[in-house]
Amino acid sequence: MDQENEKRTDAERYAKPEIEDDVIAWDTDEAPTEWVPTQFEKRIKAIPDKQWDLYQYLGGALIGVIAVVCLLSGGSGLSAGFLIAVVLAMLAPNWLENKGRRKLTKGRYVMLAVMTVGIIAMVLYTGFTKGWAVFTRKETQALAAFLMKA
Repeated sequence: MDQENEKRTDAERYAKPEIEDDVIAWDTDEAPTEWVPTQFEKRIKAIPDKQWDLYQYLGGALIGVIAVVCLLSGGSGLSAGFLIAVVLAMLAPNWLENKGRRKLTKGRYVMLAVMTVGIIAMVLYTGFTKGWAVFTRKETQALAAFLMKA
């Protein structure tokens, strides 16, 4: 019987907020709902737009070059270099956007362009130095199958 009363009083207590001086008093232990910017966010927001664009171009180019170098040093298959390149290209811009709360769209486009040029240069270099026979029929069919799925 006491358990039923306790359940009922708990349900009544949590269903209706307490009213104090015409203000609804919810649980006071909750974290504040107001967002407070960090020092890093304040610094990022203080950068003028033209300078921010320049930083995006330079950062995107740097991340793209590092990712291409990791791809070149990796060898074939799922190597550590490939994994580092993927982590850099995918997670670094996302992390910076979340920490700074400012978009990196132009930086992503520059990174994509640098990586595309680097991969094409890598394929051409490999084809001309080692011969086009390096790209066997098996790999070409796998690439074609992958492109058809996308």
